Amino acid sequence: MTPPVKGCARRRRSSALSDGPAMSITTGAWREVMASCYQGNTLPLFTFRAFSARSPERPMLTPLPSPTPHPTVTAKHLCWVPAGPSHSFSLGPGLHAVCGGEQRGKSSLLRVLAGQQAPLSGQLSVCAASCWYAQTDAPALDALIAQDWLSAEKARFGQWRSERVPVLAEALGLREHLHKPFDMLSAGSRRKVGLLGAAACGADLILLDGPYAALDLRSCRVVDELLREAASSSGQIWVLADYALPPGLDQASWGALIHLGN
Repeated sequence: MTPPVKGCARRRRSSALSDGPAMSITTGAWREVMASCYQGNTLPLFTFRAFSARSPERPMLTPLPSPTPHPTVTAKHLCWVPAGPSHSFSLGPGLHAVCGGEQRGKSSLLRVLAGQQAPLSGQLSVCAASCWYAQTDAPALDALIAQDWLSAEKARFGQWRSERVPVLAEALGLREHLHKPFDMLSAGSRRKVGLLGAAACGADLILLDGPYAALDLRSCRVVDELLREAASSSGQIWVLADYALPPGLDQASWGALIHLGN
């Protein structure tokens, strides 16, 4: 049985999914569709796409024409892990959590929402003009200078908030390391660079995968403050994936809590 999803009762939900002719879709095709959705300021503020599958073998794509004033993500009976359960949830502006043990599909769900992995079945509608999701532990970044990576992120996001970077870099003890390539940074520092990008990007949908991993206590407190601010956001959806809710945010105003099992 799918665990109940709490929160979001007061959030405005997106329009119901429409039906249409079925078509097969690969992960590559899913990425293309989602990439057309997440184009930052090169598209109107909101773009609508839906994924539906009447069976895992025959999914389909249909448009959602109705506009909505806030970014939303709505899933109905969504399955993204082979032989895994399906989940239904609705996400609006604010802070949401995906929790579960090892190999329960936390990271996979973020990849689905980011357009990097196709779901297996169910329905998914994403109403957001831009999405931020970065894996700064990826070996592909090893030779890249941290500051250059941030500059590239700034170029990708039209709502980039430059004033946040030096303040957060100082708070995280990262300022003196931004001139280094990623392969000279510790695991914690690489994660901090990613957090700078998340805090400054201004994207409608921000996906964080284990943001506390390898961080020192002081930095964890800084992340707590960042996420408390995210919880009160009226224009951004923040989704945190981790083993459990962060202890420093036990009093935070959470939206949906999606439990994937231990």
